[in-house]
Amino acid sequence: MLARVLTAVFGIPLMLALFLGPPLAWHLLVLACALVGLWEIAGALRRSGRAVSLSVAALGLAGPALPVAASIGPALPLAVSVESAPWIAAGLVGWLLAALVAEVARAERTGELRAAERVGNGLLCATHVGLFVFVSLLRDNTEPMHTGLVPGADQGSFLVMLATLSSWAADSMALFSGRSFGRRKLAPWLSPNKTIEGSVGGLAGALAVGVIGGALLLGSALSGLVIGVVAGILGQMGDLWKSAIKREAGVKDFGSLIPGHGGVLDRFDSLLFTATALMVLEWLGFGLTPGG
Repeated sequence: MLARVLTAVFGIPLMLALFLGPPLAWHLLVLACALVGLWEIAGALRRSGRAVSLSVAALGLAGPALPVAASIGPALPLAVSVESAPWIAAGLVGWLLAALVAEVARAERTGELRAAERVGNGLLCATHVGLFVFVSLLRDNTEPMHTGLVPGADQGSFLVMLATLSSWAADSMALFSGRSFGRRKLAPWLSPNKTIEGSVGGLAGALAVGVIGGALLLGSALSGLVIGVVAGILGQMGDLWKSAIKREAGVKDFGSLIPGHGGVLDRFDSLLFTATALMVLEWLGFGLTPGG
């Protein structure tokens, strides 16, 4: 518990600086987390005796890499834009086909008939790290706020801040509520320590942070309520999904990079599902930053 507190004391100010900094800084952090996350999940699977195609798994890094490329813009030989999308898609498909051909050749050369397993686990890893792109995209809205706590700040700054804080509130309150009041198991096969009472507490924590943060940061308690609901429900589903993989792989944590929290995927598992759902809502036309 002390390690978790110390990590929060030093980590939260750093995260706040990144939330409010330029989008490129956030995109670079997310890409770095995706790289570490790929190493963590692929390593966990391989240590459990499963074969993983790293060339297929690396495809997932294209997602969080694209916002970085788009932020750099004209400095690139090929700027990321709508016009370049067909070329990017063709490159990714070409990479995948080359990786599949390489797996066929490898199976024939070594006699190890695990091509399907290697590709399947590679796609699993790619999907996980690919979801980091949505964490980046939440920060991409650089339109200024006209209401909320700091009018004039980027809408994306407060949106990604509130999504992250709501997800972490759900994690923290679920842990506290489960230890204090937990009686009934939530998912004993996947995560024996999680309880229904802890899950309810996690949802309450996410809702509280979402509503208060929405009113202060976005100028809309309703938008904050939506973010809190998403973080409190889908965030916990993301946590359970990672628990399922860890149980199958026979590991407690994906890594040990963050003291008291485990690895990058252990800390950001809830946010990956939350950010993905929030970006879908944005695309469907539900404005999460009405103060813009």
